[in-house]
Amino acid sequence: MELSNDIIKIVPGRDKCIMDKLKIFAVYLLVLLWFYTGLDKLVFYHSYWIAMHYQIFSQQILTIAIPVLPFLEIAIGLLLIFPKSESLGFLLSFLLMTFFSAYAALVYFGYFVSRPCACAGLFTKLSWGSHLMINLLITLVALFGMIINRHRGKEVEKRF
Repeated sequence: MELSNDIIKIVPGRDKCIMDKLKIFAVYLLVLLWFYTGLDKLVFYHSYWIAMHYQIFSQQILTIAIPVLPFLEIAIGLLLIFPKSESLGFLLSFLLMTFFSAYAALVYFGYFVSRPCACAGLFTKLSWGSHLMINLLITLVALFGMIINRHRGKEVEKRF
């Protein structure tokens, strides 16, 4: 562990380069996720609409959530593309994935009757346990992006 720290000290800027690459990976992963899920829900809207009606939410919530969620997912993906709105994109990714993870955990641990997944495409084929693990991993990626962005913002402020 100390050897890698010594290497980073020898090669100036190496840790910044690695962090930048990890942040870019987080952006790409989240943009792909949000565009894929949002567009899939719009393309297969009827299937998405039916699956959402099997969820535990009230009709009032579904009336708002069903049309808003696909556009929200696409909007978050767009926020992540532009540097000025990237921080907001990471924050919204973290919040939405925290909600999705909590819901998956409640279903997985039996607090809700097992329900069909209202997710997009490939995600509908996952078990609730796999769903929970992937959701938690994506939540951590969004958190990581938020932390890197906050750290980078402080670095930029120090330069001026």
